[in-house]
Amino acid sequence: MELRTASSPKDEKYYDTKRLRDEFVVEKIFFEDEIKLVYSHIDRIIFGGAMPVSKTLRLEAGAELRAKYFCERIRCGHCAYESSCPF
Repeated sequence: MELRTASSPKDEKYYDTKRLRDEFVVEKIFFEDEIKLVYSHIDRIIFGGAMPVSKTLRLEAGAELRAKYFCERIRCGHCAYESSCPF
């Protein structure tokens, strides 16, 4: 799980384009047979993607959550898109 910590708005106004992208943009979240998660302290959210192709994937809590299972201390929502989706 990738962690994104909060930054000060006072500092952000001095960031160049590369630094802004490094801090706030997640370019790719879907990888074959992997779960990619990003935990953002800015919005206190975890977002990501999972693409099971040839194996079953298991969503683990990870050390960052300090929980026995992923939804022990957080609420979950999901949005599913298929390759045939027009978006």
